[in-house]
Amino acid sequence: FSMTEVPAQHQRLFGLGRHAGLLDEQVPLPRALAQGIAARKNTGLKVAGVPADARKASSTHTDGNLAPSAGQLNSGFAWCAADKIEKEPWYQMDLSGPRQVAGVVISGRANAPQWVNKFRVTTAQSEDGPWTAADGSEFDGPDKSIGQHNRVFQSPVSARFVRIHVLSYEKHASLRADVLLAEGAEADKPPSVVVLSNFSADDPLPVTAEAAAKDKMVEEQHFALLQAKLSSLPQKLQHQAQVLHTVQRYESKSLQRQALDEIPVVALDEAATAGDGNESYEVAFMKSLLRWFKHDFFSWCNAPRCEHCGGTTKTVGTTQPTQEERQSLAGNVEVAQCSACGKQTRFPRYNEPGKLLETRTGRCGEWANCFTLVCRALGYEARYISDWTDHVWTEVYFDSLKRWVHLDSCEAAFDKPMVYEKGWGKKLTYILAFARDHVVDVTRRYTQKLSELQRNQFPEDQLKRAIAALSEFSTDRSLAELPEDLASKRRAVLERRAEEEEKLLSGQAAPITPEEQVGRTSGDAAWRSQRGELGATAASKDKALQLSEKGLDSGPKVSAPGSGGYSGKASPVSDPQAAAKARFAELVASGLPPNEAALKVLQEARK
Repeated sequence: FSMTEVPAQHQRLFGLGRHAGLLDEQVPLPRALAQGIAARKNTGLKVAGVPADARKASSTHTDGNLAPSAGQLNSGFAWCAADKIEKEPWYQMDLSGPRQVAGVVISGRANAPQWVNKFRVTTAQSEDGPWTAADGSEFDGPDKSIGQHNRVFQSPVSARFVRIHVLSYEKHASLRADVLLAEGAEADKPPSVVVLSNFSADDPLPVTAEAAAKDKMVEEQHFALLQAKLSSLPQKLQHQAQVLHTVQRYESKSLQRQALDEIPVVALDEAATAGDGNESYEVAFMKSLLRWFKHDFFSWCNAPRCEHCGGTTKTVGTTQPTQEERQSLAGNVEVAQCSACGKQTRFPRYNEPGKLLETRTGRCGEWANCFTLVCRALGYEARYISDWTDHVWTEVYFDSLKRWVHLDSCEAAFDKPMVYEKGWGKKLTYILAFARDHVVDVTRRYTQKLSELQRNQFPEDQLKRAIAALSEFSTDRSLAELPEDLASKRRAVLERRAEEEEKLLSGQAAPITPEEQVGRTSGDAAWRSQRGELGATAASKDKALQLSEKGLDSGPKVSAPGSGGYSGKASPVSDPQAAAKARFAELVASGLPPNEAALKVLQEARK
């Protein structure tokens, strides 16, 4: 792999049949290539695209979002069986006439970590039967809820109806699926390799593990000195040292490796290179990453699903974390009660990014924490952004744009910095950016009302002293890991970028885009309304309700490839039922009696 200028030890290779994770250097090249070719087998088969009204199931969950129609591959939800008692729930697809069926493509639930582990397939020409088992054997389901996985029969069969019978599952019987047709099949896609290093040319390559281990011996002592420098300042400013400590966890090579094991780099690369070429690769790749993280990987949690019956719950209080939960940095635990069975489920609010790669759910704190780690693992220069009016997000530096760019993973927002003030209607105060080697106040990027902000918690000179101490600490710590010549170059880069950023923040604000005039789209509508973030105007509220849980990005979703390769699907259209529920919740939260709220929603829907 001498086609790049990056030294071999700093190249990260992906692909050859692995849907996520680095290639194993211990696997001989001939075997790796053979695995890559085998993984692309049958990728030329055609997906039938069974319409929503041609799908049935043995049972359906009480949640209307989880009906059989939600089992399409591009759904933001999934079909879910009624309960865990049903012995062998099935999901049926009607092809409208006899077709040559080569297999099925299956995926897990889009907005929760639920998927099928084992299943069998039966086919028939008539819905009344007889039903014949395909291959007479069981098939493996997807190993996670992300990705689309082809399961191909030994030979095609003629059938109109195809049923997937769930034999075992993870947490709940949930799936998205379609039928593979032998008719019109194309040649298999060739295997591919993606080579990544750091995205920014000014970002020094990572140090060796030995150097990092040596520096770690004095890390605690240096951190204690930082805390001593901040000790005379207000408690809120002293606490910022802990935020910086959290951000520095993202530099852990083992943690980054854990993140890379979850990221479908090849699928993201294919999506990034499939565009019209009007954007740089680093920007196109990031937009694909945002879509995948929002729609396929992480999920929003208003309240956890009941761990006993899978029903909906309502938060009823909080409790102290267990010792095991504390190890994953859970500061508190919410307790939710099931509306169906009455039992309680715990929802630990984890702050350990490695744990979040496993749970893949939470609210904005968990989203920004995990997403910023993902950006660092991929080689982006990233900042963790702390908004003191209770929100967090990410910024990434792009060489092609020559500036830091706002990214909000739970809103799927790319470069929409004014959305909080103009769209949500937030009254901002302080917004600080934490990178591995600097800290800066970026409030001016997110407001056009700087003189009106209530920045009166402490004198501005105390804030500047705290930021200077935090930034000096992070810069010195980061540069200490580099050879002297690289450290000198990096310091010059930081100084140059700081000057450029100051000019941008002091200059004329960019025009407000339509997306920046949308209220908050993530979270329950009543919760958003209670926080005063549903929208600054009636129009921004309406748009936020229309885009509930979909976010601001309108590009194609990115699904991680399974054995069947990559498949990009357009995001589903707005769900009228979900919009109606969100509108009802908003009206009730505003004080309208439920009966009147329901009547108003019905009248609006008719219009």
